[in-house]
Amino acid sequence: MRQETGHATKRSTLLTLTGVMLAFAFVAGASAAVVTEDFTYANGTLSGKGGGSGWSLLWGQNTGGATSRVLVSSSTNLSYSTGGYNITQTGTGYGYGDFNDFRGVNRPISTNLTGEVWFSMLVLNNDADDTAGIQLNAHNDPPTTNLDYTRGNFDVGLFGSELRVRYDGTDYGSLATLSTGSVHLLVGQIQFNGTTDRLRVWADPADLQSLGTALFDQATADLGTDLYLAGVYAYGAQQVSAQGQFDALRLADGADAYYAVTGVPEPGSFTLLALGAAICVRRRYRA
Repeated sequence: MRQETGHATKRSTLLTLTGVMLAFAFVAGASAAVVTEDFTYANGTLSGKGGGSGWSLLWGQNTGGATSRVLVSSSTNLSYSTGGYNITQTGTGYGYGDFNDFRGVNRPISTNLTGEVWFSMLVLNNDADDTAGIQLNAHNDPPTTNLDYTRGNFDVGLFGSELRVRYDGTDYGSLATLSTGSVHLLVGQIQFNGTTDRLRVWADPADLQSLGTALFDQATADLGTDLYLAGVYAYGAQQVSAQGQFDALRLADGADAYYAVTGVPEPGSFTLLALGAAICVRRRYRA
């Protein structure tokens, strides 16, 4: 009898460990593609730089004209940890603008992101006139004659303290008020659905394990068949240095895309993981 009990306990323990491992594997998944940029460069213009991972060309390369008004500083990183955000940057540096009108710079993605795509970026505006954000498919995939520094139809950014989203060429403002002088986290999701691509946006989520209702949610326009181009923009009302700052750009698709851009498993995955573990524990006790 004791021997049978011992075998039952071993089988139960094995089932428990196997169940938890399978649940964790489901949560972790495997991304089809992850794109990163931490702006770890010497001081100077961002155009022509080629660091990060998951890109196919340099920033602003093979377009009708790239800007010298979006720059990088090697002095420090933007830092953020609220809500469980857990992205570790490589090296030191951040991007910023120094012009008094819209200026952006874009870069082609090596493996186009498809299906459900997640993205995130840190932004900091020190003044009410500062602006910084992320662009999505701003123009044709290079090589192209399109001017790289002009604004496209889809972007997410912080204008002073105001969160705004540009969707299909229309600006949606007053989505949230985020304080100047502080680093903020922008998180977004794209669902490519043919001609009705869904874009959802959150800012400074209190808990990345439970995002809650999106601050912006639209699914009426065609962003493209996939995400082939991503970019940044930064500028202000006065032509002075360090207007609108940005850092830690992340984009990904696949099963663990959310984890890749936040350092936290996708919210729904926690329920599955907990359920798997609970079933295994129950089996152990029944054995």
